[in-house]
Amino acid sequence: MKKQKKVLVSLVILCLLAGCTKNPVTEPENPIIPEPETPTLSQTSLSLIEGESSTEITISGGVAPYVVQSSDESVAQVNLVSSTKFAVTGLSTGTATVIVRGKDGGETSLPVSVSADPYRTFKADATTRCEINGQVYTEFNRVFVVDKGGILLESSQKKIGFSARDGNSYLYVGWDNDYRNPKLYTENEGIVPLSSLQVLQEKEGKGWIIAKNGTSEIRICSKF
Repeated sequence: MKKQKKVLVSLVILCLLAGCTKNPVTEPENPIIPEPETPTLSQTSLSLIEGESSTEITISGGVAPYVVQSSDESVAQVNLVSSTKFAVTGLSTGTATVIVRGKDGGETSLPVSVSADPYRTFKADATTRCEINGQVYTEFNRVFVVDKGGILLESSQKKIGFSARDGNSYLYVGWDNDYRNPKLYTENEGIVPLSSLQVLQEKEGKGWIIAKNGTSEIRICSKF
């Protein structure tokens, strides 16, 4: 009887020892989980005006595919261009954050600020017109011309422009096909290079243009 008890105790001890021993096949070591990789953006912040869209922003690094979201779509709307590129459109004044998240959970952010459009009233009026510092020219035409060596356009390239007249006052605003080399021609001053020319908006066959000549601002609205 004592011998049986001794054998039984020995078996219990062996079972306990066996239970405390790790099995390398069924109980592997805890795996090492890598830290998420942070994506990188080609821009670190963005400032827009209402209705303006940004240039394409490129995503690199991190782990694709990416998820791109705006914290407030009513302020900043995300427009996906490709799997690694997106643009942002400012819809209303305010701030928002664009979050870019990789497949592994790594993420980065792009702060966006949208300010009021200073030309909102101008673009809201679709009346065909030309004005300089508030002076509206009553006769106004869009023209396509090719210079034949005369003084007005200074080159033989095709030009796009607008001529306008208010009484005896005449002017012509013209530029190359891609909006380069804008110039203002008036009867009194001749040809004067414009410091800038910007197409604010093109919609439903209409175009709104702002051209500047020093402190003077030329505003044009016409059919395109």
